Amino acid sequence: MQSALPFQPGTRLFAYLRDSGHEDQDLSIPQQEAQIHDWAIAHQFIISRIYKDEAKKGSSVVGRAALQEMMNAFRHNCAEAGVVVWKYNRFARNVDNAQFFRAEMRNLGYVFYSLNDNIPDGPAGRVFEALIDYKDEQFLLDLSIDVKRGLRDLVQQHGCVPGMPPRGLRREPVNIGNRRDGTPHFGHKWVPDPETAPLVKQAFEMRAAGASLGEIHAATRLYGSISSYATCWSNKIYIGTLKFSDLTIENYCDPIVTTDVWLRVQEIQKTMGGQHRVASNTTDHPRRQTSRFLLSGIANCARCGAPLFGHSSKQRNGSLLDSYVCTGAYRLRNCTRHRIPRHDFEQAVIATFQTEILRGEILQRVYDELQAAQKEIILEQDTKHADINQKLSNLRRQIKNITNAIMEHGHSKNLLDNLSDLEREQLRLLNEQAKFESLRIMPVPNLSQPELQERSDRIIELLKTSDQERLRTILRALIAHVDVDRNSNQLTGTIYYYYPPPLFILHEKNIMIIPFAELAMSSAYQYATTFSAQLRYHSQIRQNSSVPGGQKMA
Repeated sequence: MQSALPFQPGTRLFAYLRDSGHEDQDLSIPQQEAQIHDWAIAHQFIISRIYKDEAKKGSSVVGRAALQEMMNAFRHNCAEAGVVVWKYNRFARNVDNAQFFRAEMRNLGYVFYSLNDNIPDGPAGRVFEALIDYKDEQFLLDLSIDVKRGLRDLVQQHGCVPGMPPRGLRREPVNIGNRRDGTPHFGHKWVPDPETAPLVKQAFEMRAAGASLGEIHAATRLYGSISSYATCWSNKIYIGTLKFSDLTIENYCDPIVTTDVWLRVQEIQKTMGGQHRVASNTTDHPRRQTSRFLLSGIANCARCGAPLFGHSSKQRNGSLLDSYVCTGAYRLRNCTRHRIPRHDFEQAVIATFQTEILRGEILQRVYDELQAAQKEIILEQDTKHADINQKLSNLRRQIKNITNAIMEHGHSKNLLDNLSDLEREQLRLLNEQAKFESLRIMPVPNLSQPELQERSDRIIELLKTSDQERLRTILRALIAHVDVDRNSNQLTGTIYYYYPPPLFILHEKNIMIIPFAELAMSSAYQYATTFSAQLRYHSQIRQNSSVPGGQKMA
């Protein structure tokens, strides 16, 4: 433990917990939480919120939502003095990540504290931290090298491969010796599976004969998704050759397909890949940030719920036809291939905002409904808050009475025990109060009807005059997601949007967003409005909103 605690009794702190998800760590987070809780009670600290990243690797910050959320709280001047962790390696096992986030915390004025690492105060402490970070990262590197060496030897000497085999093969136990306690030690070799190997052979032969992925999937159902076939065709295990790390083992198992068929499939895959690939350095690539597809990433299929992706096809006259297409129709074959014309769809969404969602009377009505709904929630929260405060007041009075009794008449074991129990209960309530306050909803800001109308007019003007990049920024700030369907020449859908609308301010060529979208990230601030549009030649549309204004989401 560190020699001196950097906090005073009553200090509010965050706690950060992480485990990597290994089988032997199923109790790691509860154990960390219990120790931090005991430590906080012993020193009369208040843990206002616990951030947990379960089953997340310490070597990366990718996917560690709790860590990012905690850092965001620090960046917004929270009332907590810092964060406590069980141990440095629970925070990160990467030198750069660990030092970067700790440095940011400290530059913002917060303290990073570990229960189980003895770090001295002052500049020497930074040297100790660097050594701990190095040790933690080196542990992962050494472990990775040892594991890879052991697995390589297992494959080379016994033909046993870790993990699950690809479709068409199964695991067969192999006795590779005895463990130290004398029990048999089994590995697993990959061998053709009598049930699925014929389906793999059929798939390869159909592909070699020119069959489409859809035809192969309908005949074999080898995978749940069409995209999974991509890795199947190039795997040499199907001709009996195992590739593992830097090892290539010929005649590892009986081949499922002939070499001739396998090579024919490789040639077909090269041809097919060349036809469908879009160069990443062109503006036609739909994943570029400058993509023409304004609703990419927030548009979903109303039939199956799968996301839509942007697709461009070249016409005979040389022009490009842009459409949104359901991923479920292409990958899972569980939906209809209904093309959603990009221009008609995007214009229908924009027009719905201009003529329906952002109408002054609609904004005011929804605003009034939201404020009325919030009054009940806030009243309930205020009641709970008052209850906690009343209990704390009673406890403080009891503590004061016992303290006065001890001062006047001396202490006894019963009095001291009662005093300790009351102080522990007081600390528990203080922790409960801090957690409750951190989770209270933020009320909708008070906006007058002219202010709502001014905000509405500003957004409508931006929707009419902004370029593609600005339009994308605006729509992503306004919309949670859009569900759309096509029936013949009719588009119908639902826009799920944030409310109240954020404030957009032009700053040179960019747009600065003053969110109420910080409040809006909660589903409590999402509303829904339906729209429809008639598809016509030359991308002409007719806008008909079937439900005026907003309808609160369930």
